[in-house]
Amino acid sequence: DRLAVEYSTGFSIATTFQIVDAVGNIVSEHVTPVVPSGVYLLDVSTERLANGVYFLRMNSGPYVASTQFVIVR
Repeated sequence: DRLAVEYSTGFSIATTFQIVDAVGNIVSEHVTPVVPSGVYLLDVSTERLANGVYFLRMNSGPYVASTQFVIVR
């Protein structure tokens, strides 16, 4: 099982993604290399995540975003 997230950056910078469970524990962290501005795809395995609600946090320089997703098998 995989999670695919399309994201964009406005300038050359590394981007950090954290998968956080409903309690607030960071269960996974992914740091991209420094890339030029553009649109990219992050592909993350969700095989080790239990059923439940999770949040994906993105931090790219001054920009921070969060989105919710649910694992149901």
